[in-house]
Amino acid sequence: MKQKAFLGTAIAAALLLGANAASACAISAWSSATGLVAADAGEPNGTAPSAGGFSRYSGRCGLRVNAQNKFVQDNTPQNETSYRVRFYYFTGDITGTSDVFRARNGSAASVFNVTHDGATMTVSQIGGGTDSLTVQDNRWYMVQLDWSQAGGVSGRIRGAGAVPCTAPATSCTNNEEIIIASNGTSATQQVQDVQLGLLATTGVTVTTPVFFDEFDSRRTTTPPRLRRCDANGNGTANALDITALINEIGGTLAAGQVDCSENGVVNALDITALINTIGQTD
Repeated sequence: MKQKAFLGTAIAAALLLGANAASACAISAWSSATGLVAADAGEPNGTAPSAGGFSRYSGRCGLRVNAQNKFVQDNTPQNETSYRVRFYYFTGDITGTSDVFRARNGSAASVFNVTHDGATMTVSQIGGGTDSLTVQDNRWYMVQLDWSQAGGVSGRIRGAGAVPCTAPATSCTNNEEIIIASNGTSATQQVQDVQLGLLATTGVTVTTPVFFDEFDSRRTTTPPRLRRCDANGNGTANALDITALINEIGGTLAAGQVDCSENGVVNALDITALINTIGQTD
């Protein structure tokens, strides 16, 4: 199974979007794209997503989806009996309900999926229940899920400044972290392909685009959460990251995670957020 990621540096098959300064953002690492073109992968340019700009979680590039029935698909999974995935999702401002991630079997039915209805994100699996989290518009959330035939799906959805919260959604509020417990098994299922985007074909209106970044899928190990406020991309958040963040505000894109508030815009407020996270495990 290939790994793919929206990264700021070119790393062989791990690349999903864009690369270093000499390369343009791209979606060509995916097997196919529906309704999306190369211009839907781009770098921040100082304009807010609500005004037509790009957002990304880390690195150089993000994938913008501005309408329903626009998605990318990965056909590299082959009869997988386990599948582990992590990606970052910017909720934008949408009305209606759409899957934003779907892992499918050989009959094109969902084995497990993530749905966004503008107010909540819900994880569901075949033959099992659902777990949900109330989410805010125009915020980045990490989705980290582990699925296996025997164990079903488990994982978490997490926003900035998250506080652990156990499903169901009635006990979880904005920007908390929902811990998803296994809620069923799928002993005969296998993952054959995955899709990422706004998968609904009807009923969804997009006021502010949604974005995807840092997609990573594996068989046996869980892709880790990225360090928030690690602006220079070295794995830690410290005073050196302030320089990288200030440089980005001045127009030079940073290699790491500079949107410390996870609201889709990088500005002086992120410097305060960065300072507040130094020395913390975030």
